[in-house]
Amino acid sequence: MSICQLNVESVRNLSQVQMQPCDGFNFIVGLNGAGKSSVLEAIHMLGAGRSFRTSRHRQLIQYEQQQLNIFAEVDRGHQRHRVGMQRDKQSDLAIRINGQSTTRLADLVGLFPLQLLTPESANLLLTGNKVRRQFLDWGLFYQGEQFFNAWKRYTRILKQRNAMVRQQARYEQIGFWDQELISNGRVISQLREEFVARLQQALLPFTHKFLPDHEVTLVYQPGWDLSDDLATQLESNYPRDLRQGYTTLGPHRATFKVKVNNNPAEEMCSRGQLKLLVAALTLAQGALLSQQHGIPCIYLVDDFAAELDESRRALLIECLIAIKSQVFITATDSIFVDQIRQQIEDQARPIKVFHVEQGKLTKHE
Repeated sequence: MSICQLNVESVRNLSQVQMQPCDGFNFIVGLNGAGKSSVLEAIHMLGAGRSFRTSRHRQLIQYEQQQLNIFAEVDRGHQRHRVGMQRDKQSDLAIRINGQSTTRLADLVGLFPLQLLTPESANLLLTGNKVRRQFLDWGLFYQGEQFFNAWKRYTRILKQRNAMVRQQARYEQIGFWDQELISNGRVISQLREEFVARLQQALLPFTHKFLPDHEVTLVYQPGWDLSDDLATQLESNYPRDLRQGYTTLGPHRATFKVKVNNNPAEEMCSRGQLKLLVAALTLAQGALLSQQHGIPCIYLVDDFAAELDESRRALLIECLIAIKSQVFITATDSIFVDQIRQQIEDQARPIKVFHVEQGKLTKHE
């Protein structure tokens, strides 16, 4: 899986950018504010339908322009796909895949798997359950339609249930919805639990490299007390739901915890170790996708590696080389690129360097 051609128009300070990245390592070098992260942001929008830096779409569109446009030619399994996205200031989104319009963001995401590492990536282990739940569901989305279909049904029913909770409905009026909620919730929870077990195995090679003296384990938490069935807990917990105004138990509250030597990772690890641990989780996600479906992820690394010391940076690059994915890395200084270029070239991986200055991108010869 790799991008062969990328065209970006009116994304932040990028007026018109064209690049032909290699299928190995692509370095985007520029000063702060030059636009290097905006290139990654555009790629992320094609793979996720959204920015990783803001939820406000108007901020993405270049000043005095009415819309942004992003286009890519993607090589996936020796098949070439043409993918385009247009978004205007009213947040209207237009997507085209191989010349055909679609309104399903899932079609875009399914074609374009990517992983992201930024200086904020450690928040995966430091913030609330929602971020970790989304991390799991990203991996499950690519495992097949069973999870995605159950998740869509569960989400729709949960909205209906929450609406009735806000209306202070009696539980007898809720019971029908709970049957459907539980049925789909069991599927979601089982698939998540199985996925965490597979992710644990895929994680081992990376944690052995990054944290060789520590034992890292993943603990899945389904969103309710496993000592009793979900149906009983939904009914007994209903008075609390009425007070809170939403459903407080169920798979929509699930998460997973990362433990290091049987203690919470955020308590045991330094900031640098947490960053490596998140990198290991991200690499393991991509490895699972590649192993099971033969589809390597695209990796976006936005100033993440620059915050690591030289030895840890070399370990991260070593792992990125080994998985043979296309990688885009931003850096503020070409010295950073020079430090790791030999490591990449020694493993016969392609490398290209692009420079960004005042929103314009050129290939370094």
